[in-house]
Formats: sequence, C-alpha cells, structure tokens
Amino acid sequence: MPKNHFGYLRDYDLTSYVKLVDQLIKLDSIRFHIKELVILSFGYVESPHEKEKNFVKEKIIGTEYQLLFIESINKVEWINFLIVEGLLNKFLFSRSEQYRNAVINLINRNANTASPEVGKYLMKLSKSRLSNNLVSNFLYFLQHWDDNAILLFGRIRKDVAKSDFHMGT
Repeated sequence: MPKNHFGYLRDYDLTSYVKLVDQLIKLDSIRFHIKELVILSFGYVESPHEKEKNFVKEKIIGTEYQLLFIESINKVEWINFLIVEGLLNKFLFSRSEQYRNAVINLINRNANTASPEVGKYLMKLSKSRLSNNLVSNFLYFLQHWDDNAILLFGRIRKDVAKSDFHMGT
C-alpha cells in the first residue's frame, strides 16, 4: 500500500516526493525497515529523474544506506548513473570486499537487462584478475550474446585457459 502512495506522489509531484523521502531517511523516529523499503524502491525506478539522481548523490552515496542502494539496483538507468558518476569503479576497486561483491552481484543480476551498457563498461576496464573474473561471470549469466560479449570473450579467452578461475564462480 505505501509503495502505491509513493508511486503516485512520484508521478504527481516529484519535488514533494523527493522531500518526503529525504524526511523519512533523516528522521530518527522512523524505523530502519521503513527507510530500507524507501531506498530499495529507488533501485527499481525505471527512468530516474535528475532530482532522484541528485538525491542519491547527495543523500545516499557516502551514507550507511549506500550499500543498500547498490544492492537494490535492478534498472539500466541506475547502472548508467553509477558508471557515469565513476561510482561503479570506486566500489569495484575499493578495499571493501563487501562493496566489490555488491558490484559483482549487480553486474551478474543485470547481465541480461543491461548487457550493452555493462559490456561497454567491462571493455574499458584494464586487464586484471578481478576484471577477468568479472567478465567471465558476466558472460556466464548472459543469455544472448552480442558483439560486445564476443569481444569480451576474446579478451579473456587466453587468460581463462591459463588460470585457475572458472566461469560462473
């Protein structure tokens, strides 16, 4: 029921919607699971508006809700947002295994819905064991290969044959 109200408010008055979300996250009297639901709903927004992207940059990234948001993303536009803002690289190459795993899961989870965007992103990564594992996992989950997927496979083919990592792990 609350999701319907949020969706309606988002469509009807985006500014009020963003202000309400901000208030809900700031208030100590709001329980965490309510805040969690609100943040999770952002990851499912099909076409986030600039106000929503700015809200995420200003109020979510760099807070205790950051990881939750990354783990909730299921839409291409949010993946593009992370790529453009340099956040995907920041989290993937951070010292935190938790953030690296969140990015790996994000890419695997969205392999089929965001394959061109993710494929282009992966092509730009410098070759390393981490990027090779990321590419091999992406290809493992990919159902329909395009030109980027074939190029990615060609890029890691020799390294996969020489190494001890396996696709899909």
